[in-house]
Amino acid sequence: MSFEVYKDEGNKYRWRHRNDRNGQIQAASGESFDSKHNAERAVWDFLDELAPLATLLHPEVEEIKDD
Repeated sequence: MSFEVYKDEGNKYRWRHRNDRNGQIQAASGESFDSKHNAERAVWDFLDELAPLATLLHPEVEEIKDD
């Protein structure tokens, strides 16, 4: 999971989350921030809100049997 903090056209900071597999933006800040620190803090706040909703997936793995 990758997040970027960047300066927008108004010279303020925003964040966005990109899919690690295909690089597409999956989430972005709905507001701009006066400082990079505040934008980074907003990423952590976003993650704190999502954590209780997260599900850990366990893909089926074939067992390797010795012959």
